[in-house]
Amino acid sequence: MYCWGNNMFGQLGLADPEDTDVLFKENDFFQGKAEVQKVACGGQHTVFILDDGSIFSCGQNSNGQLGRRTMIRSTDQILALEAQTIVDASCGMYHSVSVCNQGNVFTWGEGTEGELGTGQLNQTNSIPRRISGLSNSKIIQVSCGHFHSIALSDDGRVFSWGSNKAGQLGLGKQTPNQARPQIVMSLHGMPLVQVTAGGSQSFALSMLGTVFGWGRNNAGQLGFRSDISKDGIFKPYAVRSLRNLGVAYISCGDEHTAVLTKEGNVYTFGDDTYGQLGQRSRNTTSVPQIIDEYKGQVSRIACGSYHTLIYAYTCNRVVSFGRGSQMQSHITSNDDQVQETHPQELNISSLVSSKDHMDPYVKWIFAGNNISFIYCTTHPQDPNQTPVTDSLQKISRVDIAMANKWLNTKPESEEYQEAKREINTIFSSPSCLTASFLKSRTDNPAPTCPVALDLDAASKIFAILQKDKRISEIICSSLKSDLIPRLDSLSVLYEALSIFILFPELPSMHLKENIVQLVVPFTDAVNNLSGNALKILGSMWSSMTAPALAKFIEVLKLAVICTIRNNEAPPKIRSPLEVLKRLYRINMKANCIVPIKRFCIDNLLIHPLDIVNWRAWQSGTLQDSESTPVIFCRYPFIFSFPSKLQILQNDSAQEKNAIILKAHGEIMQNRLQGSSELPKIPVFHLKVRRNNLIQDTMRKLSIAEDSEYKKNLLIEFHGETTANPPMVAREFFLQIFDAVINPDYGMFYYSAPLSTMWFPVTPSIEKAKYFYFGVLCGLAIFNQVVVHLPFPMAFFKKLLGKNATLDDLKELDPTFGKSLQIILDSDEVDNLQLYFRLCWENKTVDLIPNGTALPVNNSNKHDYVAKCVDYIFNTSVEQTFEEFKRGLYKVCDKDLLSFFQPEELKDVVVGGEVIYWDAFEKNSLYQGRYTPNHPTIGMFWKVFHALCEKDKKSFLIFVTGNARTSIIGLDCGRICISHLWSPDDSFLPEAQPCFNLLLLPEYSTIKIMKKKLLFAIQNCTGYTKN
Repeated sequence: MYCWGNNMFGQLGLADPEDTDVLFKENDFFQGKAEVQKVACGGQHTVFILDDGSIFSCGQNSNGQLGRRTMIRSTDQILALEAQTIVDASCGMYHSVSVCNQGNVFTWGEGTEGELGTGQLNQTNSIPRRISGLSNSKIIQVSCGHFHSIALSDDGRVFSWGSNKAGQLGLGKQTPNQARPQIVMSLHGMPLVQVTAGGSQSFALSMLGTVFGWGRNNAGQLGFRSDISKDGIFKPYAVRSLRNLGVAYISCGDEHTAVLTKEGNVYTFGDDTYGQLGQRSRNTTSVPQIIDEYKGQVSRIACGSYHTLIYAYTCNRVVSFGRGSQMQSHITSNDDQVQETHPQELNISSLVSSKDHMDPYVKWIFAGNNISFIYCTTHPQDPNQTPVTDSLQKISRVDIAMANKWLNTKPESEEYQEAKREINTIFSSPSCLTASFLKSRTDNPAPTCPVALDLDAASKIFAILQKDKRISEIICSSLKSDLIPRLDSLSVLYEALSIFILFPELPSMHLKENIVQLVVPFTDAVNNLSGNALKILGSMWSSMTAPALAKFIEVLKLAVICTIRNNEAPPKIRSPLEVLKRLYRINMKANCIVPIKRFCIDNLLIHPLDIVNWRAWQSGTLQDSESTPVIFCRYPFIFSFPSKLQILQNDSAQEKNAIILKAHGEIMQNRLQGSSELPKIPVFHLKVRRNNLIQDTMRKLSIAEDSEYKKNLLIEFHGETTANPPMVAREFFLQIFDAVINPDYGMFYYSAPLSTMWFPVTPSIEKAKYFYFGVLCGLAIFNQVVVHLPFPMAFFKKLLGKNATLDDLKELDPTFGKSLQIILDSDEVDNLQLYFRLCWENKTVDLIPNGTALPVNNSNKHDYVAKCVDYIFNTSVEQTFEEFKRGLYKVCDKDLLSFFQPEELKDVVVGGEVIYWDAFEKNSLYQGRYTPNHPTIGMFWKVFHALCEKDKKSFLIFVTGNARTSIIGLDCGRICISHLWSPDDSFLPEAQPCFNLLLLPEYSTIKIMKKKLLFAIQNCTGYTKN
C-alpha cells in the first residue's frame, strides 16, 4: 500500500513517523498483516479495515475518534472491536463509524451534532459503542459527512443521523439534528447499491443508475442548480443531469462530487476552486463534466476533501488533480493557498523498487483530507470482472441458488432459522424483492422508461418456493404483515413502484384463501397511490407482456369473485374492481395488449337493483360511501356478453314495468278521489297498413311522445287479428327494415349490389326520416327483435364513439379500400399523380383546403388515406348520422349501449352469426306427437348436424326468416317442430317464420328426410336479403 499527503497527525499510518508532508511512500506498517480492504479518512484521522475483520486507526485523537482513550497517534488496532469482524467503516470530521459482519453499527468520537447516533447530543465517546437504534436492522454500508452519517440496511432501508442544518439527513426541512437513526422515507422501496456522504451532502445510487442527492448544494455539488437551493436540499431528489450516464459509483469531497459510469467515464461537478474537478476552470458548476483525457479508461475513483483520484486501468496509472497533487513541487496543508491543478499521473510500476521484479496493479484507491492511498496487487484487475461496486455489500436478494439452499434446510436447524430470517427480510422488503429480478439495462441504463423485470425468473423461483409449505407460509406472513402495509409509502419512481408488477407472479396471490388477506390489501395500496405514482405505474402496466398482464387480471377477477361469494363489505369488493378498471383503460389505450374479453367475469349474475343504483349514482342521488353498495354497472368491462344482454333485458323490463306501475297508481289515485278518468294506456300501439308501411310507420312515430317509445309495443296490421303479438312485431320489423333499406327507396348508399350500405353524402330523403329510422332501430333493440341492417362495422364503431379504419372502408367498398391499401404499400406514390382530393358518390371534394395543389407522396400518404377514411365515415355524413343517432337514443340508453363492444352491438342489432348448433338443438321445442325421443325427430337431427354450415344457415332462413339468430331473450332463437300429416313421403316440410315453426312430415327413411329438407331450404329466401 502506498500513501502521500499531509501527515501532521500521523494520519497516513506509517510505521516510522515522517515529515508532516509525504510525497509518495510505501506504507510498510501492514506488511505481514492481513490484506487491507478499505481505508476511511476523517478530518485528521484514518481507519483501516483488514480482510480478517480487524480494524486499525491512526491520526488525531483529540475527540476520541481513534476509538481508544490514549492520545497516541500511531497506528494501532481498536481493541474494543477486536471480537467483531468489521466489514465497513467511514469517518467524519471528528467521529468514526464501523459495521460488523452481523450488521451491528459502532460509533466513536465527537457527537455534538448527534453524529454518533446513540440518542444523545453533545456526547463524546472514545470507545466504540453499538447504536441500539439499529439493533433490529442489519446494516451493510455506512458513510459519513463532516457531522452526519448515513447507512444502508440489508432490507434496502436508508438511515441517517447527526446534523441536518443543510438537509443532509434527507428527512425534511423542519427536522432538527437527529441523535438517533431515522429512516429516509423518500427512498423507501428503491433497490439501492450505494449510499455515500460528503461534507454536508449525501447521495444514494440505485441498481439502474439513478442518483439521488440531498444536503448542501452551495457549489452545485449535488448536481442541482445552486441558485434555487441556497439553504440546501432537504429531501432526496433524482439528479436528472446524471440520468442517462449509467452511473456505477459515487465519491464525494467536501464540496465536489465525482461519479464513475459503467463505460469507464468520470464526470465531476461542484466546487473547482482547487481544480478538483479536473476541468481547469476554477469555477463551480452543477453540470456534470466528463474527464475527456481518460474517457472509457477508468475503473476506480476517490474524492478527498479538495482533490480527486482516478485510476486508469488501461495504462495502470493513478491520476490526481486538485489541492495537493503528488507531482507538484511541494504539497501544502494551507487551505487558503491555490495551486496548479493540471491532472498529474503516477506510473505505479516506476515507483516500486527493482527487487519486487513484478509490476504492481492498483486494486483500490482512497482519498481523504489532503491524503491519498493506493492499494496494489500483483494481479491485473479486469474492471468487467471486478467492478468497483464489488467492494460494497449488497442488499438481500433471492435467486435460484438461494431458493434451493432454503429448501434443503432441516427443520429446527440453525440453517433453517437463518433461512427464515432471510426469507422474512426479502419478502418483507419491496427493495429486496425488486432487486432480485431487476434486469440490467445496458442500452439505456437510466430508468427513463418503464423498469424491466425478469418476470419469468420470478415466476420460476416463486413456484419452487411454493412447493415447500413451511416457506410458503413464511412468505405469506411476510407479505401480509410487512410488505403490503409498506406499499403506500413507496418512492414515486419507476424502480420503487415496480414491486407492483411482481406481485401477480406470487403463487400466494392466486389462492382463494389469501384473497382477503393479501389481494384486497394489495389493491387498496394501488388505489391509495398518488396521481403521479399511478401515472408511472400505468406506464409500467402498459409495457407488460400479454401473459404477465393476463396473470394480473386473473388475480383481480378471482378477488372480485371471492369477495362477492363471501359477502364481503362493499369496500373490499370495490377495491379490486377499481384496479381492474385502471388496467382496462390502460389496455385500451395500448391498443389491447390482451383481448378485451380477458376482463370478463363469466356467470356473473347482475341483480336488477344494480341498474337502479347505477342510475341513482349517475344522477347524484346516491353518493359514494363505505356503506354504498357495489354498483357493477360502473365496471361494465367485467360483463360477459350474456351478462350485458341480461342487463339490457332487465333495463327494458324495468322501463316498461315502471310505466305500467305508474298507470296502476294513477288508477288507484283516481278511484280514491272519485274520478273515473283513466290514465294513458301503457302500450305503444302502432297500427299500420301493409301496402303503406313506411308512410304509416313514419307518421305514427312523428306524432308519438318520446315517453311512448318505452312502453310495451303492440303492432297491428290493418284488417288483421293479432293472435301472437311478439311474432307480429317480429314480422313488422323484418318488413319495415326490408323496405327502408331497399336501394330503390333511396335512403342509403350502396357501392355495389348486395354490398353493405352507408349514409349518402347528398340525401334524397328528408333529414327527419333518418331520425325516425333511428327510433325504429331503438325500438327493435328495446323490444329485443333482430333486424336486417347491412351496415359495415364502422356504423357500430361510430355509435360507440370509436374511430373507423381502412379495414372498415374495405368492408364498405372493397375496391376503393384495396386501392388505398395499394397506395400505403407502394414506394412510388409520387408517380401516381394523386392529390389531396377525393371522388366519392360521384362528388369530388378537397380533403384539405386547396387540396388539389398538394400531391400525395411517400411522406404524406398515411395522412391522405386517413383523411379519405375520415371524410367517408365522418365528415360527409355528419348531419344525417347525428339525426339517426339522436333518434336511436330517444329509445335506448346511450350509457347502456356503451357497455358493448362494436362486434357485440352488431350481434344485438342484427343477430348472432356464430351459432352453437348443439345448444340450438337442446333449446328446440316440440308440439303434437313429436317429442325429443320420437324416431322422426332423431332422424331430423342426424340429417341436420350432417349439413354444411351454409345449408344450416339456409334452414334458419326457411324456419325463422333470418340467417342470424336473436341473442336477446331466451325464446327468441328457439324453433318449434310440429307434426305435419301427410299420406306419403312426397310432401315437403313447411315453415311459419313468424312463429319459428317447422312443420315436419313423418318420413320413412333418413335418405328421404335429407332429400326433402334440402329441397325445401335451398328454394327459400325468407324475409331478408342474406
